[in-house]
Amino acid sequence: SVAKRLKELGFDNFLMNCAGGAEAFWGLRSTTQEVRELAKIPRILVGCYDIYSDFIEPDQLKDLRYVSSDWIPEIWKNNDMILDSQGKPARGWGVFPKDPSKPKIHCAQLCDARAVEYARERIGRILKTDPYSARFLDTTGTGLRDCWNPKHPINHRESLGQRQSLLYLPASEFNLITGTEDGLECFVPSCDYFEGAFSAPNHYRVGQGRNMWEIYDDVPEIIQMGTSEDLRVPLWEMVFHDCIVSYWYWTDYNNKFPKIWWKRDLLNFVCGTPPMYLFDKDTFAKIQTQLAESVKMTTPVAKLTGSVPMVDYRWLTPDRKVQQSRFANGTRATVNFGDKAFTMEDGFILKSRGSRLETGK
Repeated sequence: SVAKRLKELGFDNFLMNCAGGAEAFWGLRSTTQEVRELAKIPRILVGCYDIYSDFIEPDQLKDLRYVSSDWIPEIWKNNDMILDSQGKPARGWGVFPKDPSKPKIHCAQLCDARAVEYARERIGRILKTDPYSARFLDTTGTGLRDCWNPKHPINHRESLGQRQSLLYLPASEFNLITGTEDGLECFVPSCDYFEGAFSAPNHYRVGQGRNMWEIYDDVPEIIQMGTSEDLRVPLWEMVFHDCIVSYWYWTDYNNKFPKIWWKRDLLNFVCGTPPMYLFDKDTFAKIQTQLAESVKMTTPVAKLTGSVPMVDYRWLTPDRKVQQSRFANGTRATVNFGDKAFTMEDGFILKSRGSRLETGK
């Protein structure tokens, strides 16, 4: 019903990421029937969250608030975990225990050299019942790791090769669109989209990346810096715009901070990148008008330029409030972050917080 309503609001083709097996992390689980119904709706990619790094040691499961079905119990039994140089299991994501007075319990981590085998089995098994069309592999796009386990030792360079193989797997063997968190240059050939590459590094995390559903009335200074038109320069898009789709980080989406929603829309517009939204049932009911306005404004440039290079980006005013990008197919996008209207060379009046799309050579 949410997907159908989004269509009515003007969302044409979009990726709708579902909870998949990660009910503990996302707070819910998408059923097979829901995935099948979504797959029937034209022009929707049905995405599934997935992860092949963290898992919990079996003797710690009893102490946790929840047990995620993403954690593969065979990893520990098969000795497929990463060991550090001292021969101890490497620490990963921290999980809250049943006893709130105790510190978080940290996951152990699956070695990159073993991840492809586990992914091949799980993805193939899930697709037999759930017709997903996209796969999001968390934590894979950054942070290479050494493994000192004598069963499968690898260094950073070998970790890179194994990560590339893991990211190639969904497309090459299962015909799935593939994305990952953050994203490094070396993984561009392996993926279709990066979730987080459009957010400013080190200036997007609020609540340590955990409070993904929460909408904030106030905008922290770190977020103000990360979305500042005075500071941002789209160097990534000028290199990779025609190679991979860049989204905001999953705790840094367009509607996360309503006071600067308009600014995120302008940044998407001028860089030719798609918007990203996240909401629960109550929030969705409240923001439908804003969603319709936002997607109508942000997506035209991305549709026109998704597969072409960005060839120019400039500030049209000394204070950097008016900015303009140009793409190889002649598309030109101009935005005004300022409080006053701006008169362009051809006489066009670009209003405050306004945008202008020009097409053709």
